[in-house]
Amino acid sequence: RKMSSYQAVVRALGMLLIGVALVGKLAFITLSKQQAYDPAALLQKGEGLQATLDHLKAERSALTHKIQAVDRAEAVRRERKQALRHEAEERKEDAARKVEQDKSELAAERQFKSTLETGLDKIRGLG
Repeated sequence: RKMSSYQAVVRALGMLLIGVALVGKLAFITLSKQQAYDPAALLQKGEGLQATLDHLKAERSALTHKIQAVDRAEAVRRERKQALRHEAEERKEDAARKVEQDKSELAAERQFKSTLETGLDKIRGLG
């Protein structure tokens, strides 16, 4: 089958374009490999990665310290709360003992008053 000159030019340009793309891809791969094995580039990448790693370690350390500080503060808060509960319980028990003591004293005073009244009644009865 015969091609027109237009089709031949388009086909030639297409093949040229494909060839340029292949050469470009090959050049890119070659440059990438050279860069990958370039000790200076690798050293620079390694230093950058080490700096990033050091930064992340420092951030992790700072966060760990913050977490520990929060944990300590929380422990202190729990201890204070427990101490306040214990103190309130002791005050409650003291108040209950005081009430019982007051009841006992009141009962003794009533008994004494009753005994005195009974004694007075007997004395009056004799007189």
